[in-house]
This record gives sequence, structure tokens and C-alpha cells, in this order.
Amino acid sequence: MKWIKSLFMLTIAFILQFQLYSTEYNSFSAEAERLGKNVISASGKPYIMFSNPAGLHNLAVPAIFADYGLLYPNLTDGTKFVNNTIGYAQPIFGGGLGIGVNQFGVKDWYQCDTFVLSYGRAVKEYLPQLKLGTKVSMLKESYVLDDYMKQSVVFSKFTEKSVFNFSLGLQYEMEQILLSAVMNNLLQPDLGFYTQEILPIEIELGGKYTTGKLNLYFSATVENNVKKDYTTSFSIEYGVVIFKQLKILPSVTVSFGSRNYSMIHFGFSVQTKQVAVGYSYTFDPLQKVDTGGQTRVSISYNFLPVEVEQIQIPKKELEKLVKEKEELTNQIKTLQEELQKVKLEKKELPAPVSEPVTTTEKIVSPEEELQEKIKLLEEKLKELEKKKPATVTQPTTAVSSTVTPTTKKRYHTAVPGDTLPKLAEKYYGDASQWKKIYEANKDKIIRGQIVPGSVLEIP
Repeated sequence: MKWIKSLFMLTIAFILQFQLYSTEYNSFSAEAERLGKNVISASGKPYIMFSNPAGLHNLAVPAIFADYGLLYPNLTDGTKFVNNTIGYAQPIFGGGLGIGVNQFGVKDWYQCDTFVLSYGRAVKEYLPQLKLGTKVSMLKESYVLDDYMKQSVVFSKFTEKSVFNFSLGLQYEMEQILLSAVMNNLLQPDLGFYTQEILPIEIELGGKYTTGKLNLYFSATVENNVKKDYTTSFSIEYGVVIFKQLKILPSVTVSFGSRNYSMIHFGFSVQTKQVAVGYSYTFDPLQKVDTGGQTRVSISYNFLPVEVEQIQIPKKELEKLVKEKEELTNQIKTLQEELQKVKLEKKELPAPVSEPVTTTEKIVSPEEELQEKIKLLEEKLKELEKKKPATVTQPTTAVSSTVTPTTKKRYHTAVPGDTLPKLAEKYYGDASQWKKIYEANKDKIIRGQIVPGSVLEIP
């Protein structure tokens, strides 16, 4: 029976070597898995370093993350899979740098460690909407063998092998659409122990459309193996903010592809200013045997707070009120000058004899009417400020933005981790509008970097 066990383990080894790098294998984090391994699902988060390095371009602050995967717990043969990930990401050189490691395998028998170094940034000088990234990976496979398997031809020379791999990624941002592409296995390393097994070049495409609180995702992966394999997925995600500090994003995804591949993914993400927790559960609806599916849990921590969601006073309403108040203020000023001139002229004339006023009706001057209108407008502005004070404050050393209604100017005091796209996203809701802030503050930005402590004008 010993040889049967050895043969069974050897068969799993070849299956794992294919599945580990095929389109059917699971992703490195719950955040990506719950959206069908979408290569843009975790944009701006540290775990994006494993899927699309271009997503590190808008990393706001240093962050660390960890992920735990529980795969197929109901297997009757006692096989236990190990699938854990940890990583760290840091804003640097106008972009984001990520370092991470994933460990996958069958406990006490097979193990594959993937070490990743990723970097991504925006191409500000040429096309602000375009983000590029590169990823270098080292894959290390190793086996723990019994006496029988040591005699196998497959493992006669070695039981451990390491290779390097290289990938490229890009993202393109528009107003409501985000597009993504990744090309993996560009070096096409040979992972075979006994025969040559070159990893095929793999192309991953992704898209995200945002409308209100709803996010729609699409992804497709194609690899040119013995025959072309593909997978596609469609995801729906809905985001809500509660207590002004907590953002919850539940999601559901359907995936299908070649070789009878089909998966349904359920999950959610819970985010605060510094902590994000992701959960995903994936199962095959067509599978006859209950393997227990795949469960993943991810957690990330930002070393500095990041706003969960920028809540702003409606711009049109605020601009309308400010403009109307300025017009009325100018009218008051003009009227006061005219009244002053009339008073001077009256001093030079004898006082006219007038009949007693018998009416009890109060006479309201034009100036008083305008002042009353200004008072009402100021009360409206104060009500808006009470509801959303983060956007109508005086310039301070805090992170929040400032809006001075009388001058229509806003100011922002820079803190470590601030970038132009991040500020554009915060104040305009569109990261591609960073150039407006750059043009207004050229003297305070050194080689594209914002100096912490400097006060920037937000046009």
C-alpha cells in the first residue's frame, strides 16, 4: 500500500505544478478572490503587488497585510493544503513599492514559496491617466520524500528548484471606468523536474465601472498552453458608509472558463481609516464531491489614517450660494457709496419742510433688504458646514481640506504620503485632475514630490 500512497502523492505533484500557475488557481488575497481574481480589485492596496503591480501607483501610506487560505477542508484522504501570504508596501519615488511572499503546498509533503518585488507609478509627464508597473518573482519548489519516492526517476537528481519570473502591468483611468492589463511569465521559466515544463505567457484583462455606490467588474485571463485556456468573471459590488468611519462592500461573482471551470464567489470587505478586512468563499456549483470550497481571510493595516470616503458639500449648491453672496456684497458696497454721496449733497441743502408722517407702515431701505438676504444666505452656509464640516474650514495643520467662501480658494496642508493623484481624487473625485493642483503649486513641488508641511492651493 506504500507504493499506492507514493503514486498518489506523485500524481498530486504534477497536478499542482499545472494548477499553481494556471488560470484555475486561486489568487493571493481574499480581496481579489471575492471578485473573481480581478487584477484591479485591490487597486491602491498592498496585496495588489501579487496581481497587478500598476495598482501600487496610488498607495497613500505605508501598509502591511496578511492573508490566510483554507482550501478544500472536506477531503477524505486527510490532505491539508497550506496557502498563506504576507506583504509590505511603501510609497516611494512617486509611486508604490511592494515586497511579499506566498506559501502554498500540501502540508508536510510539497511546498512552493513565491517571493515578489513589485513597483508601480503613474506616467504623469506624458499621460496622467496611464499607470505602469513591473513585478519580479522568485518561485521556489521543494518536496519532502519518503524512501520509495527517493528512488523515483522524477526526483533522482533533485527535490528542490528555484526560478525567476517577470511580469508587466498597466492601468488606465477614466471618469467612471478603470481598465487593467497584466502580462505574466515573460521569461517563461522552466519548472519541470524531469521534463521541460515552461510556464506559458499569461494575459489578464480587467475592467471596473462605477456608478454611485455600485461597482461592476469584468475580468478575463488567457494563457497559451498546449491548448489555449481561458477564464472570465463578472462581479457586482455595493459600497455603503456607516457611522462616517466604516465602509462595507459586499460582493458576488460568477466565473467560468475552459476545462469545465466554473466558480461562484461570495465575500465582503470592511474598511476603516487604518484597517481593512476581506473575506471570500469560493465553490464549484458543478462539482459532485463536496470538498468544502475555498475560504480566504485578508487583513491590512495602514500606518497612517486614510479617509474611507471623501464626503463633500454638493459643489454646485455651494458655488451657487457663494457666488450669490458675493454679488449681494458688491451691491451693498455700491449702494453704501451712493448713499454716502447723497448724504454729503444733502448737507449743503436746507432741510425741506415735510408734512407729518401719519402712516404706521415700516419703511425698509434697499440696503436693509440686501443685508437680510445676506443673513439668510449665511445661515444656509452654516447649516451645510454643520452637516459636513470637513470641507468648509479655515486653513489649519490638519489633513482636511479648506474652503473660504469669500475668495473661492481652498488650501491643503501636506502630510507624509500625500501625492498629486491622491489629492485630486480627494477634492475633485477624479485622480486624473492632478495637473490642476500641480499648475497652482509648481514652486512647492520638487520633482513631482509634495513636501510635507507645505500649504497647497486647491484651485
